[in-house]
Amino acid sequence: MAFKILSTTDVHGNLLAYNFVNSDIANKGLSRFSTFLKDERKKGK
Repeated sequence: MAFKILSTTDVHGNLLAYNFVNSDIANKGLSRFSTFLKDERKKGK
């Protein structure tokens, strides 16, 4: 039996994958992690 432990570090309040300073999509945020986690769960089934 194999398993993965996934975690996050301090996200500094980045909930959305959007950079409000540059008005652009960012490659960070809890919304990105949520998508990643859902994909990983599908792989495990």
